[in-house]
Amino acid sequence: MSDHYQSWQPELRMTTLSDEQISLLVHTFYAKIRQHEELGPVFEEKLAGKWGPHLDKMVDFWATMMTGSKRYDGRPLPVHVGLPGLHDHHFGQWLVLFRETARELFSEQIAEQFIERAERMAQSFRYAIALHEGRPLPPVGDKP
Repeated sequence: MSDHYQSWQPELRMTTLSDEQISLLVHTFYAKIRQHEELGPVFEEKLAGKWGPHLDKMVDFWATMMTGSKRYDGRPLPVHVGLPGLHDHHFGQWLVLFRETARELFSEQIAEQFIERAERMAQSFRYAIALHEGRPLPPVGDKP
């Protein structure tokens, strides 16, 4: 794995998670995203006709985040910065759906590990997008 992505390595690896469980989370979550009134159009604009490869990439991403598998070696932040139609409030909506999905599918301990990583990632993205747009940064610890 390249050095630029080292900061995303999980501190607590969830080695008991299977690819099938991670895939179930990703596919269930993005099915909800696609149906969401505000998030659906933002994602569809970027991913129309490319959902399969995106979902595969997200399974690899979450496997890396949760198990340390090192299957994902991309740079998600630059993809999201400057994405037309993506605004700060979308991260709160994204997290509501993510939390809901994780808690529906997993035990409390595993769900909270997913959620903690998702919240950290959303906060990083919010900061980067605010900087890119020249807006004030969200307060530290402010959860969307």
